[in-house]
Amino acid sequence: MSFGDTDHYRELFLELETTPHRSQLNPAQIQLLTNALKTRWNGLSEFRRNERGRAIQNFHEALKDKSDAQRQLAYVEKYRGAPGDNGSDIWRPRFGLYEEKLRKLVRVLRNVDLRCGQLWRLREKERQGDPVGTWLRDLLDAARTEADSIDDWMRRELSTLRQKAENRARALEEARDDSEENLAIAEEDITANEEQSDLADDDDGSEGEGSESDRAWYGTLYLGGGSYGAAYLWLQVDQRTDTICNRVVCKKANLAPIWNYSHFWTNGAPGITDNISNNLPTEIQAHLGLRGKPGSRSTVEMLNYNLRLADKQADLYLEYCPFGDAFDLLNGNHGYHAAEHTKRIKSPWEDHSDEYKLYPEPFCWAAFQNMVVAGILMERGQLKKAGADPNWPVIVHRDFKIDNIFFGVADDKSFPGYPRAKVGDFGLAIAIPPNDPRDLEALRTQGTAEHVAPEMQVRLEVSNVRRPQSTKTNVWGVGIVMFSLLAGKYGPCTVKETWFDWDRPSRREPPELDASAQAFYSRELVNLVMACMRYNDSDRPSFDHLLAEIRKYTTPGAHDRAFGLRHLSPEHPEYGAKFAAHKLPFGVDDYALGLAYDDSGFEELYSPTTPPAPLAGV
Repeated sequence: MSFGDTDHYRELFLELETTPHRSQLNPAQIQLLTNALKTRWNGLSEFRRNERGRAIQNFHEALKDKSDAQRQLAYVEKYRGAPGDNGSDIWRPRFGLYEEKLRKLVRVLRNVDLRCGQLWRLREKERQGDPVGTWLRDLLDAARTEADSIDDWMRRELSTLRQKAENRARALEEARDDSEENLAIAEEDITANEEQSDLADDDDGSEGEGSESDRAWYGTLYLGGGSYGAAYLWLQVDQRTDTICNRVVCKKANLAPIWNYSHFWTNGAPGITDNISNNLPTEIQAHLGLRGKPGSRSTVEMLNYNLRLADKQADLYLEYCPFGDAFDLLNGNHGYHAAEHTKRIKSPWEDHSDEYKLYPEPFCWAAFQNMVVAGILMERGQLKKAGADPNWPVIVHRDFKIDNIFFGVADDKSFPGYPRAKVGDFGLAIAIPPNDPRDLEALRTQGTAEHVAPEMQVRLEVSNVRRPQSTKTNVWGVGIVMFSLLAGKYGPCTVKETWFDWDRPSRREPPELDASAQAFYSRELVNLVMACMRYNDSDRPSFDHLLAEIRKYTTPGAHDRAFGLRHLSPEHPEYGAKFAAHKLPFGVDDYALGLAYDDSGFEELYSPTTPPAPLAGV
């Protein structure tokens, strides 16, 4: 809030001074009171207006922090070894997180006490006993009493409760049967993803009949790029019908930035070993490892590649995602960007969700589900835990952000109304095999600073144990993307700001969503997203737990938070009415398979008679 924003401060002042009266006065009386308050406000100096306005804003923010802390505490009360924990849950946070949230609630209650007191003292002395003053004193006393009560309880009971929880959790862990039956990945989820896995899926692959001699490639259209490379679109056209029968993205990757870092190569860094034979960038290794597996439609699939290591270059031939990425969607002038929501920015403690556009909740569940499936594949190379390759190298993406979530054609079996969200751009990924001898200390921080997990951004000691990058780093990444969707923002803060301070426990996790997002989205969705971004990686849910919870809250029934849209076919007679309230403006597929080439508007730079060999093989 800039100094001197007196219009906004005046509104805060009028709202505060009328709040205790609204249940007792009629509209005419409220108007008379408001007019009198405006006169009072106009009598204040500019300095006093700004002083009062900032105090009211701090008061509202403190109350929101209290509400957030209470919700966070309620969510982690089911910690490991808590009363009622019978060991059947896939994942529970540790008792230490419950203790941290208790202490956080005490801190924010003390802050409510402080802010109420500051505001009470700033009001004119003769008004400190009026209804507004009495209301502020009551809030102050209630916050102080609750904080004192929790502090007293923790001194008396916390140590004993902690010991009981640790003993119970240890006993449950020893008794737990880690069999396939304990995994809450639904068989129908597995089956659905197996049906999606074929690389020659009719939705995304080439179509039409005829020999290769009847087809020609046209290229290229620049799609975008940066310091690590650029992407170009190629179209294949059936010369007999003049229709599009295939489309491929060629990513021309610049390998120079990773040339000296062994973590990004399968056989040592070429810049150190001077060896470019039998060596692949981890980006290509990751694509090859995931390609064709059940569930792999949740990633952008690589169709072919061409290494040019002598030039420190590589060409990756990737599936085309016709509906862009989540960054494009946010910045596409559709009204979903919170930066355009003035009231949400000025008063994040107030619910303005009925005044602005937020992404429909079913869409968010759909994107969440696909990213979680991708996370499971990166973790163990297959969806089912039983029979997983014990030597599978865990793929850590390390660059989760909305720019790298792409939208392909819809899945006709799961959320068919939305393009399928796909995890893409593995350019900064690393593959970590069991007992990896490489020193992760040598791996410099890369990616977008405001998005990466704590264990990736800095070398931290967490609970006296060094936390390596792992599948839980991917869990954080999925959480950051989901936070961006729910908040309508590019990550938790702007580029020149930061939300974290590792030395302060109160700023080790992203801030809570504003009141508009919290009112618009179900508590179940918000809880899962925020749990993904826990500071301590062991407190984050597993991908297995996330998939089970997503299934629970998107399956038709009492718990459904996706409005029945997960499996509802567009052919169903109720589909149109149900989906109407949850549409998104994805537009059309400009280069759809079967579309007449002349109608596509594609402006090729050239039409080679002999396309690059890897492309010809697609």
